[in-house]
Amino acid sequence: MNEAFGAKFGRQDGNDNSITMSKFEAPAGPNSEFKGNSLTMSSFADVILQDSKMNDNRIDASKVEDLHLNDSQLLKLGLAGSSFDDLQMNKSEMIDSHFHGCKVSDMKLADESHINDVEFNGCSLKDISLVKESQFKSSGLNGAAIHDLQLSQSVIEGMDMQGVAMHDVSLEKATLKSCVFRGTSLRDVRISDSSLVGVIITADDSWSLRKKGFTDVHIENCQLQKIMFVDCTLSDVTIRNVNVSDLKIQKIQLADVEIDGNEAFLAACGLSK
Repeated sequence: MNEAFGAKFGRQDGNDNSITMSKFEAPAGPNSEFKGNSLTMSSFADVILQDSKMNDNRIDASKVEDLHLNDSQLLKLGLAGSSFDDLQMNKSEMIDSHFHGCKVSDMKLADESHINDVEFNGCSLKDISLVKESQFKSSGLNGAAIHDLQLSQSVIEGMDMQGVAMHDVSLEKATLKSCVFRGTSLRDVRISDSSLVGVIITADDSWSLRKKGFTDVHIENCQLQKIMFVDCTLSDVTIRNVNVSDLKIQKIQLADVEIDGNEAFLAACGLSK
């Protein structure tokens, strides 16, 4: 392995480097590969990849910014105690990666891009956008905070969220499928012309969020299928023109709720018609 300490460093092939307290210059352009590198207390910025791969890299206590992927893959990335700012993915995918104690901001997926099998533990995520048939699948968020999540004509599927605080969320013409929310706080949420299928929302006392449940949530023109609420609190919620089927409820508290549709959301979740 090639090593650098306290200097600007880069190799044309971008493979098997160990960089500490340095600025790393990765390969850029078409048909590049960035593999088996370890960055510690370093910076990694201004990278544009086309038809390329980033595979099996480790980044600790470092700063990553301005990473643009086009028709490219980011595989087996391990990121801990680092900041990751301005990740743009077009027709690209991130697979089998792990973020621990990181700050992630300005991440945009477009043109059928995918995030698959990725874990975010103890992370702060801000300004996250999925558009144009992009997907966030089979992934997990634990003890994370999400602010400003925008989903348009895209899918979140198979997501497990535990102890997550989500603020300022917008879903438009989107699909939320087979997801579990445990001990989660959702505030300032707008969902329109979308489908929620196989979603479980439940309290979980093992997470010490100051506020849990749904607050300031608007759901309009949506399909709600196979939804389960368990010990949930909904306040300042507006639900209009929804089509509900196979709804299951085990203890729900409603406060300041406006409902219009599907027999007033099955008589305000008393399930009577």
